[in-house]
Amino acid sequence: MREIELTAGTVEYEDTGGHADAGSGGPTAVFLHGLMMDASLWDGPIAELSGEHRCVAPTLPLGAHRRAMPIRIPAGDDPPRRAGVNPLAVIGPRTRV
Repeated sequence: MREIELTAGTVEYEDTGGHADAGSGGPTAVFLHGLMMDASLWDGPIAELSGEHRCVAPTLPLGAHRRAMPIRIPAGDDPPRRAGVNPLAVIGPRTRV
């Protein structure tokens, strides 16, 4: 698992498929999980898409994050850009209210 140091703290993320190490390859999809989950929620879809797409799945501080983070994230922080990601799509779980 990779890490990126943000002004708000450290975030862990998976970066697979497409030539993830070179920061190139196919179109990039960013997978976001919901509360009390982690990036493993997307293991199945990432396995299917990583042959043709770069797949990035962070573990966000929403319950499954292993590191404590401050409550407030500074304005102007751009985690995808700092990780070298220009996402084609951002994918998240559907939530019903």
